[in-house]
Amino acid sequence: MKAAGVEIYVIGYGVVGTSNSNPCNLSQVGTGSTRQGSSDSRDRNLAKCIASSTQNTNGHYFEAPTPQELPAIFKRIAVNVAFRLIK
Repeated sequence: MKAAGVEIYVIGYGVVGTSNSNPCNLSQVGTGSTRQGSSDSRDRNLAKCIASSTQNTNGHYFEAPTPQELPAIFKRIAVNVAFRLIK
């Protein structure tokens, strides 16, 4: 889908563990490696890799530890999409 130009936004809802700003690390996806830490860290990394973020960023990945944070995240995504449509 990414190769076809589809933008994919990912929201990590209720993600366990400490949030970090590390970008996607493709070398860790599907390896079962523990170098990156707990399974929560590996899940977070996979979600970041699924998102269509620009390389070395997390521009399409958001975390919402609680439901109260979801509306603001959806609003940010809507603004990003709308901005691209009016360009």
